[in-house]
Amino acid sequence: MPTIDARWKTILLAGLIAGTLDILAAIFILAGGHGGRVLRFIARGAIGDTAMEGGAGMALLGLVFHFFIATSFAAGYFVVYPRVPLLQRSVWLSGLFYGVFVWAVMQYLVLPLTYNAPAPFSLAGSWKAILILVIAVGLPIAWITHRYYRHHSVR
Repeated sequence: MPTIDARWKTILLAGLIAGTLDILAAIFILAGGHGGRVLRFIARGAIGDTAMEGGAGMALLGLVFHFFIATSFAAGYFVVYPRVPLLQRSVWLSGLFYGVFVWAVMQYLVLPLTYNAPAPFSLAGSWKAILILVIAVGLPIAWITHRYYRHHSVR
């Protein structure tokens, strides 16, 4: 039976890789290279509008929140994977669907709850965000989790 350490290392690795790819895509594809603004926007979800006026400390807090969220999604997938045989059939399909799931959770649950308003919807922006989350979050988390369970018992 695998150790708790091996499980946590896998979850943390998946969260770190997904979080890194996602934040880089958000900064360079969605925000034109304005990393501080992206990170302060993330912090704004917990701190409020004053986060946008903050400096490096507020950006760092946003980065911590971002990686917490990414690692939470990695942990969720890791826990569900052995219990849902459909996820085990194809890394590519499960990663694709998990990326769409992450987008839906962020778009319709997290953003409205943290910003106290529904997230604005734009078809072009949504497709870009979905594609980023599939490539940067869904596929890496699915692949890393699949790789772990391929070497360890699923049950």
